[in-house]
Amino acid sequence: MSKRKMPGYEMDDEFIARLDYLSYDHDNALQTIEQQKQDIQKLLALLFEQDIPIPGNIIDRYINRESETDNDEAEQLSFN
Repeated sequence: MSKRKMPGYEMDDEFIARLDYLSYDHDNALQTIEQQKQDIQKLLALLFEQDIPIPGNIIDRYINRESETDNDEAEQLSFN
């Protein structure tokens, strides 16, 4: 039988530590993205309330427009 060397635990520990760091960093990035999304929604709502024109490309990027044929329902804008 041939004996194989098992990789050292130090390498495994370093790999796990890097994964933990990346996982923590990823979670922080997701929280930042969610907070920015909420901030954008608040800012757009304020712009609408103040009747400040918003470029169409920004509206298309952040707001789902209701179809114009559904005039029976109250007009609402749904955010992405």
